[in-house]
Amino acid sequence: MLEKNLELLSNSELKKLVEERQDAIVKIISFVDSVDFIHKHGLLLGRSESNFHCTIKRQINDFGGFDIYGVFGMTGMGGNIIEIRFKGFDALKVYWQVSYDECRVDFFDESRDWLEIFINAMQNAEKILAEMEQKQEQKKLDEKNKRIESERKRNERDFLLKRAKDLGLK
Repeated sequence: MLEKNLELLSNSELKKLVEERQDAIVKIISFVDSVDFIHKHGLLLGRSESNFHCTIKRQINDFGGFDIYGVFGMTGMGGNIIEIRFKGFDALKVYWQVSYDECRVDFFDESRDWLEIFINAMQNAEKILAEMEQKQEQKKLDEKNKRIESERKRNERDFLLKRAKDLGLK
């Protein structure tokens, strides 16, 4: 919604919009920041520590079509950022110190229907995470099989060369 349109709303209409947005943002932050989500399933991109801060960067790709990036614990007082992209487009960027309720939304894409889809993905997180894990396991298995096949071919070649030499082939 454009800023000038907000001026035209009554207090009750504006209050409703603020509460709806606040509720959605808090649900998203609390879900992404939970121990069972990004801190458990996210790829650790980096961790640094110094006197009064520790910074942890994590990322989850293709969670129901969403890429999620988080920077957590930037100072002794907190400080966290979550960025969400949907199908390659920025959807949300939010910052908060200690309380989710006092977050600051730096970007919220209102031109796409990503919010409803993300809320649906949150509700189906166990299923989506299981599918993601299954895909990762299959990828590891495929890579392992490829290495085994490559090793088998290399061993077969070495054997044939040795056998050819033993048989006096030049």
